[in-house]
Amino acid sequence: MTKRFEWWLTIPGWAPYEGSDRGRIRNGKTGRVLTTWPSKKTGHLRVSLSRNGRQKTFSVHRLILLTFVGPSDLNGLHRDDDPTNNHIENLYWGTLSQNVLDSVRNGTHQGARKTRCRFGHELSGDNLAIRRSGKRACRKCACRHSATQRAKGST
Repeated sequence: MTKRFEWWLTIPGWAPYEGSDRGRIRNGKTGRVLTTWPSKKTGHLRVSLSRNGRQKTFSVHRLILLTFVGPSDLNGLHRDDDPTNNHIENLYWGTLSQNVLDSVRNGTHQGARKTRCRFGHELSGDNLAIRRSGKRACRKCACRHSATQRAKGST
């Protein structure tokens, strides 16, 4: 088995720290790979960097994108929706809309995974309606809602 070479570059504005194409962060002076931890809220890996006696915490995926792609005002996105996979091939700068489309494509979007409406009706076949917004809707529930609205209006 051949070992793949790991490419390290200095993180812009944070020398001597370096980021690797495999999504790791190290101190360039000592060569020590820094410990990361998952964010409790999102699961994205975080790391602490020190400069002038002050520490600052960063998301690893944003540091890797900054190092290998350059700065951006966009969001750092994971192609596979795995917040711990920070290989550069898996990362890109993108919009919130692109992030949602990724999650739908990868099957991790909560709404796109639903097979039933909140009242238990199947969301498929003749019972599935697609709204102008692109959201899926239950025809049985829509009919029930329309009938209720008509009944309220006739009294």
